[in-house]
Amino acid sequence: MMVLSKYKNPKIRVLLILVFGLSAAIGLSVVSRGRLDSNQPQNWQGVSKIDAELLQQVVKENYFESAENHPFTRMTFLKIQPSKQSSPLFIFDFNEPQLCGKGGCLFAGYIRDLDTAAYKQVLRVLLPKPFGTSPRISLIESRKHQSINCLNVSLSVRQESETFQNLSYCYNGNNFVQVNREYVIQTIEDES
Repeated sequence: MMVLSKYKNPKIRVLLILVFGLSAAIGLSVVSRGRLDSNQPQNWQGVSKIDAELLQQVVKENYFESAENHPFTRMTFLKIQPSKQSSPLFIFDFNEPQLCGKGGCLFAGYIRDLDTAAYKQVLRVLLPKPFGTSPRISLIESRKHQSINCLNVSLSVRQESETFQNLSYCYNGNNFVQVNREYVIQTIEDES
């Protein structure tokens, strides 16, 4: 309380305490949210388990080569089931050096349109893959837009301090767009 002792006015003291308390609460909530996102298990699967119609569309919309020349063994997908939605979101990690650049590697998301039964691309984004790891992608259960859950993408920034960059994407009626970016720092406790 040495910092507060130089302020004689009690209103200023109360204001500083409130600001400090609010800042601490926000900081803790960001760290705990990052910890949950970074530890959430991911179930990336090989594309042999995906609907052939969807796979053909994904390849056609994201590759310049024909499907016969593509090594599907590297491509993986993540199936995310939004709450109260009958159609899951499929996110594809192409694991293809030709689809990576300075800004990251291509990830694409698809959802089935319930009216037409056709798949629609709703996410197309370059994401970095530091340390050779795919990003952790999860739903933000408490945040929806256009009645679809927003997504949180958690990217490792530094291994030694478990620093993460969390990106939030929300659906705008046509596709997912980035609405927020924040950094979360977690310290690794030495177990020795």
